[in-house]
Amino acid sequence: MKLRGVLAAAAALGLSWLPATAQSETKFEVGAGVTYSLLSEEMFMDQGLGYRVRAGLSIAPKWMLAGLYETTTADSDVPNQEAVGDVDLELWGVNGIYTIRGERQLEILLVLGAGLGTLEWDNPGEPLPGLADETDVIWLEVGAGANIGLGERFSLRLQLSARQYRPSEDSAVLPSPKLAFVPSADLVFRF
Repeated sequence: MKLRGVLAAAAALGLSWLPATAQSETKFEVGAGVTYSLLSEEMFMDQGLGYRVRAGLSIAPKWMLAGLYETTTADSDVPNQEAVGDVDLELWGVNGIYTIRGERQLEILLVLGAGLGTLEWDNPGEPLPGLADETDVIWLEVGAGANIGLGERFSLRLQLSARQYRPSEDSAVLPSPKLAFVPSADLVFRF
């Protein structure tokens, strides 16, 4: 009888421990947010907010690998030479996210990223000689951030990255590689 009570208590203790472990060791996360590539001076564009979505997979206790899609559109004209037009920048890539320190409520992060994209200038006038209206872009970034817990499954991720944009050819908007600081804020759901 005494052994049965000990086994029942051990089973109850074990079962109560399992959900807590499963919740604290999440394997996947998805996030969506806003970003602002500080490029308006460098790329001759007056841009608005960018939008991004991310999906990540935990590959080790402190490492996550995430796919990223980001889009930014200039809401006004491009004052480059005497041309005007809207600009669209779309990026796809991968982020490696390392948790430097912290617990679920506050984590300090290191972010490394790379990817490809397209930069398109909707030129309403004549093409500029030697400058493309559309070009592919390679981007590289390194940054730091913080994950602020908003409960069991949600968090707010604030991040600041230094990102380099490299056009595949001379562009009317991005004539050469440029470095920009990119602040972002994402709402993240972990499961």
